[in-house]
Amino acid sequence: DRWLVAAGAAAGDTIDLGNDVLRDTLLERLRGRPEASRAIHERLATAMRGFAAEHHATFDDEVLAYHFQQAGRSLESRRHYIKAAERATEALAFSHAASLYDKALNSAWNESSDHQLREQRAESLADAGRSEDAAREYLSVAETAEFPRCLELRRKAVLQLVFSRNPQAGQDVLAQVLQGVGLHLPRAQRDVVVPLVALRLASRVRGYEFRRRSPETLPPIDLAKIDACWTAVMGLTSLDLIRAWYFHKIGLRLSLKAGEPSRVVRTLANEVAYIATAGSRSQRRADALLKKTSRLAKSLQDPSARGTVALMAGIAAFLQGRWRNAQRFCEAGESILRHGCVGKGWEIGTALTFR
Repeated sequence: DRWLVAAGAAAGDTIDLGNDVLRDTLLERLRGRPEASRAIHERLATAMRGFAAEHHATFDDEVLAYHFQQAGRSLESRRHYIKAAERATEALAFSHAASLYDKALNSAWNESSDHQLREQRAESLADAGRSEDAAREYLSVAETAEFPRCLELRRKAVLQLVFSRNPQAGQDVLAQVLQGVGLHLPRAQRDVVVPLVALRLASRVRGYEFRRRSPETLPPIDLAKIDACWTAVMGLTSLDLIRAWYFHKIGLRLSLKAGEPSRVVRTLANEVAYIATAGSRSQRRADALLKKTSRLAKSLQDPSARGTVALMAGIAAFLQGRWRNAQRFCEAGESILRHGCVGKGWEIGTALTFR
């Protein structure tokens, strides 16, 4: 029989026992000798890391983390689990990355970095499509986060609850987000009809001019209000277009007043789509605003801005009955957002719907 089986011939490749009976016998003996077991795991981990450094080879950080964990070296284990999670994220193995962040959190307690790790775990869960788990983690982390970070985490939870087809829970959290910035979530369409008409008239009179400002010069609460309105738009669009439109108009007014370019691009692009709801007769006005918004997006050199503008141009074309343009713009927006950005699940899903 073959006692050992090699995974390959290259430096850094692993070997395993080729006999199951021998493996089970050795493991059974070690279970009754915890000190010897810890020593063996530590020697293995130390040897692997030393060999990797000497031969410029790469060992699996997850394997190293496991051996350090079994050796009682919790801080070393935590460090390698984090590195393994980061590599899993780079390889787009998001669900596995989430489980590795969980192992890192369980291997050693570190108050200063646990908060960040839990956020990263939530991001991995969201990217893996596990929306309910991601929302639960975002909300849990938000409980101990400071302002304005707590609002940002709740905003992310709202979107995940929308994706998980749990609209009532999403609206409950959205109400908390809006309340946190001094806004109110109307419970019915009839509550926003008159204010929406007033906001539309005021928008037509004011126009779309703004004075450009950097986000660092603006009060955090002003930016938080704009972002909360955008979250309301995303969270309500598939449930109640009138209330979504109402928050879009509030966000548009606040964005233009603040003058932060990336948020102005986002709301102006959305305005293009809302203008297009009037059909083909709105094309001239929508196209004029689209050109203005596209120029601003290009000046930012930000893929999120360019992708959002392309997406909204596609939606506008769809609403105006220009099907080929709609497909072209939505495909371009999807590609930019998918390959150049993170955390754009709502936008990508919208692009797939309208293309």
